Amino acid sequence: MVLTYCPNLVWLSKVTGAAEAVGVEVARATDAAPPAGARGVLVDLSEPEPAMRLIERYAGRLRIVAFGPHVEVDTLEKAAKLGADRVVSRGELSGSLGEVLAWLDSPEG
Repeated sequence: MVLTYCPNLVWLSKVTGAAEAVGVEVARATDAAPPAGARGVLVDLSEPEPAMRLIERYAGRLRIVAFGPHVEVDTLEKAAKLGADRVVSRGELSGSLGEVLAWLDSPEG
């Protein structure tokens, strides 16, 4: 299972569609403890404050991929410093969303 924080509805739709295509279960990321079976979290940085809190909460517990606009360099760098395993631009994620979700859900990481 992959948790998602994606306030942007367009991206949420893309994530949901890609997850279905590769057979990955997705659930909404919250401030609560991750549910049993969660292996990773995909974090949209379009709303930085709640996104950074989630990265801090899950760092070291789950694999984290954070994504955002390529022009938001400071935000992308902050996500990496707080513990995101991978930080990518929206463009980079767009071409590999299924692969990223499969990696986040894989037992090996």
